[in-house]
Amino acid sequence: MRFFMNGSGEEILADIDRTLDQMIKNAVALRQIAECDAFSPDCATLHKVQNSLTGRILHRQELLHLLGHEVSKSEEELCAEIREKIFHYKRLNNTMIDTIAQCFTTMEQRKPVKRQPRIGHNRRKAPVRVA
Repeated sequence: MRFFMNGSGEEILADIDRTLDQMIKNAVALRQIAECDAFSPDCATLHKVQNSLTGRILHRQELLHLLGHEVSKSEEELCAEIREKIFHYKRLNNTMIDTIAQCFTTMEQRKPVKRQPRIGHNRRKAPVRVA
């Protein structure tokens, strides 16, 4: 991936588009391995990569604003694709968060409950004997 520090608006939008593609691929991978405890180090690594890619997108967006870039007719289609990818990424993340939350909920439900011993109703108390 090339880095466009002073690129045109179209180059910056294309970079955002490619970054979103990578984020979606990572989100799909995270969704697949999030349920398995054996992959927790991989999950942590992918989350760090996702944070880095999110920072990259925010930086590119800020760069577009600093350049005073306005979307031209040729870039409208690319912007529409970017919006659609952001929506898709958001849906993937929400699904992953729901799955993780569900795992924690089932873990809480598995906690042993301390119960008082049940004494049956047909059990009589022995009479108290005084000697």
